Amino acid sequence: GRRDETGMHGLMSVVARLWTAGLRVDWAALLPRAHRHVDLPLYPWQRERHWHEAANQVARAGAAREHGRAGTHPLLQERFDPASEGALGTCCWQGRLEPGRLGHLADHRVRGSILFPAVAYCELALAAAAEARPGIAFGLRAVEFHAAWSLPATGGMAAQVQVRLDWSGPDAARFEIHGRNLPPEGTDSAANDAWVRRASGRLVPLPAAAGPTEPPAAQLPAALPALPARVIYAQLGRCGLGYGAACLGLDNLRSGPHGACRADVRLGDEDLDRDAARHLAYPPLLDAMLQVQALALALEEGERAAATPLPVRLASLEVHERLDPRGAYTVAMTLGDGGLADIDLLEAASGRVVATLRGSAFERLRAADEAREAL
Repeated sequence: GRRDETGMHGLMSVVARLWTAGLRVDWAALLPRAHRHVDLPLYPWQRERHWHEAANQVARAGAAREHGRAGTHPLLQERFDPASEGALGTCCWQGRLEPGRLGHLADHRVRGSILFPAVAYCELALAAAAEARPGIAFGLRAVEFHAAWSLPATGGMAAQVQVRLDWSGPDAARFEIHGRNLPPEGTDSAANDAWVRRASGRLVPLPAAAGPTEPPAAQLPAALPALPARVIYAQLGRCGLGYGAACLGLDNLRSGPHGACRADVRLGDEDLDRDAARHLAYPPLLDAMLQVQALALALEEGERAAATPLPVRLASLEVHERLDPRGAYTVAMTLGDGGLADIDLLEAASGRVVATLRGSAFERLRAADEAREAL
């Protein structure tokens, strides 16, 4: 046997190799207990895979420890040192994405395709910064979404994401996020898609003082009519935003004068991913903020066209505390000139602002524009 094979496992490995080499084995002596034989099925194999989730994650964590350092975020499984570093240091993470295992990805659909959510890039940047500089609260500035990322919808296929932080000071950095789709397992790795830059921006430290307490949109009169969830998502669906259950958080949306909107946000407990609580800001909660802006832009167009509003840049995003995926929240938005929006996420019970988004810009994607890259 091999030097590193010990105990029963090593013995059985030796026996197996001898048997496959043609040596006769006294199986009755090796396995004295009687076992019932089971016939193999006669029908063709369906080629469906049923992985044991926990074992699969342990295997991937082991691989991360072998090649780098295991990350602490569900989407950042491996931290590694790049071949070349910036002047003050560079940190990199890599993760494997399987939409079939992540409901908040699989249910984020634009014109029938699974699109990686804009806010998920923000979550990745903030999570990487928190791991690289623990104890410092970071905000995002000048976030740009460069290219749409249509994730594989076929079961068993996956994608890869890389996050890179280039530090320009002890507590300031520029981030870039690249992504690519992977070929089916068992095929030539040379068929991998090329890495594409998907998002970039800056990380800045936030002051220790608590976040703002006043949302940009004033309290709206309770008498204003409220749109229920089914109407909200039917309207978004008409303009190409076909969200699944994991992303359906909005309800009771009211619109007032001067572009002011408010809506309730509550995600279904049964639709949360198993690792939802491990996020700093679970993407479907942040996405609800952008959904309000998308709906306002869609309502501006009325029945004229089925243009799809998609986010392209954010002036800033600050998450003031870890968001509870099971919590109840309120989105408050003011829509300004040129469709730019300032949006806050408030804890419903206290009215405390827990996340602030400023200068959110969308572009309207029409049928003739589908070939251009946008997010």
